[in-house]
Amino acid sequence: MTDAIKIEVNEKELFKSVLKADLQDSIAECTKALEEIQYQRQKIVIALWPGFDWLEHELDFVWECKASPAHWCVYHRWDDRAHDHCLFCEQPSERK
Repeated sequence: MTDAIKIEVNEKELFKSVLKADLQDSIAECTKALEEIQYQRQKIVIALWPGFDWLEHELDFVWECKASPAHWCVYHRWDDRAHDHCLFCEQPSERK
């Protein structure tokens, strides 16, 4: 007499597992794309404003600023941690 092995497949759990793996892959792709966008933004800022200092200045990347050579609001990293005064338009980040 042979013993039979019974295998049960929980399709719902299998689907959730596959979906989770797909989501993790998508998140990883999005993270990589965002990192590339940040890198390209940095290259643009350096090209537009050679005097930009990454240690001293902080770009908002949220608010456009027509007065800024970088085209985004720029704040002094150490003197204006609350982003109250853009170095070029002098407006706080909450204004928009």
